[in-house]
Amino acid sequence: MKKLLIVFFDLKGETRSIIIPIEDDKDLKSSLDKHMLSLGVASEQIIKHFAINTNKHIVPEKYLSCFKLRDGELVFDNSQILYENFDFWMEQRQDLFKDLDIEFLKALEDQDQVLISKTKDKKRFLRDLPNFVPLKFAEVMEIEDAYAARDKDGKAIGVVDSYDALSTSQQIHYQSLVNERFKVSEILKFTPFHNILHIDIIDEGFGYLTPPKINFKCDYEMAFPPFCKAIVEGKKLKEVKVLAAGCGMVGGVSVAISRPEQEDGTIAKVSAEICNETDINYFSFEVPVQES
Repeated sequence: MKKLLIVFFDLKGETRSIIIPIEDDKDLKSSLDKHMLSLGVASEQIIKHFAINTNKHIVPEKYLSCFKLRDGELVFDNSQILYENFDFWMEQRQDLFKDLDIEFLKALEDQDQVLISKTKDKKRFLRDLPNFVPLKFAEVMEIEDAYAARDKDGKAIGVVDSYDALSTSQQIHYQSLVNERFKVSEILKFTPFHNILHIDIIDEGFGYLTPPKINFKCDYEMAFPPFCKAIVEGKKLKEVKVLAAGCGMVGGVSVAISRPEQEDGTIAKVSAEICNETDINYFSFEVPVQES
């Protein structure tokens, strides 16, 4: 059985970490001293070390950076998975851009103005992907003022609570919220793709005195529906604006519109287009157990 020796040490005033795989029959102290000596790290520079029993749950090397030292304790930072997965998402984004370039050229040839407009929206979404992820999690976790900045149409502008704009203490607080809300298995299934960017009206219905509620249903565990604004004119549903895109809408997605207030009214019908579909077979693992 193999173990992981996770070592936190001081290097020029900064806390660094290294993970050393060792065999179960090896002496931890001698393995630690030998390895750190080879790195030029003196024993007095070592802050703390932990032995982890991997069992069958081998954490991929990509996610070893998720192990953090917090108040002298070893923790697995689930939110760090999001940062590490951006490598996958950026590669997938490039492939999607290529497909959209072809789609856009075809739309231009056919002078299909609706498709041209939708393709432009897809491209804009992909360009803003690094901002979209923290914004969407802020929305889902109901962080105050996540959508404080909007344009004239009500769409969110940039990211108000972007990690880049936050202090260290604020970053730690928001990361803690992610860790409290989502398990490792859930974070690993999150995808910023499989989006809903547009809602098309099939039947305007009749009898709406106020904008109806729009409910999305998707069986995927990490499906985050879009944030929408319904517009009513002449008691009919004229438009549904997507203010913040939906993501993770994998598999069958249904959209339901609430009933109109008028007794003899009819319910409107809409359809949601799922775009930017990609491979969602990311890594899967469980966090190993720390030795007592």
